[in-house]
Amino acid sequence: MSQSNKVSPAGPVKLSLKYKIVWGIAALGTSLISGIFAALLPIFYQDYLGVQAKWIAAASAIYAVWNAINDPLFGYITDSTRFKSGRRIPYMRFTAPFLALTFIMVWFAPPLAGQQALFWWMLVSMILYDTAYTMIGLVYSALLPEVSESDAERNGLQISSSLFGLLGTLLGFIIPDMFRPKGTESLSFLPLQMSMIVVAVIGATLIVITTLVVK
Repeated sequence: MSQSNKVSPAGPVKLSLKYKIVWGIAALGTSLISGIFAALLPIFYQDYLGVQAKWIAAASAIYAVWNAINDPLFGYITDSTRFKSGRRIPYMRFTAPFLALTFIMVWFAPPLAGQQALFWWMLVSMILYDTAYTMIGLVYSALLPEVSESDAERNGLQISSSLFGLLGTLLGFIIPDMFRPKGTESLSFLPLQMSMIVVAVIGATLIVITTLVVK
């Protein structure tokens, strides 16, 4: 636990404001990435790359099945393993770069590829992204009751993550609109792709910062 947290001899550790903010920035990182993923992915593949609706639907259906399976699977894995630095923190810390890389991969599909090639790129990148996102999300949620024995302190952490998460979601809708091709502009994906790299690095960094402080 951070030394900035005050310990009362009569009760559980009182978490500092700094600690709660650092806890919350992981939610900012994950929701920033997930907000953009949810808002922009269908537009990017269908409207910009021209992937037919049937391929989008097929990829989404397979993605939904994997999303339903991986929650209990990764929950079991994280509950069943331990590391010197903790049972959950290493999963969150070392999955963050993978989340960034798979998020970036989504936006670098080869634009001149055929329908089936784009389908497979979309599907594989979605599944890899969701694997990383689910692992981090499960660990982050499971850490909450382990960080403090106090309901009041847990509520404070939950409020922090909710507020930062809301901010990340809002930015996730605003940022893509600033950089995506519009109207009669030439269909250059470079500004969007560069912005997605920046978002991925920032998001992963925020997650890692949380893991370096939270014990």
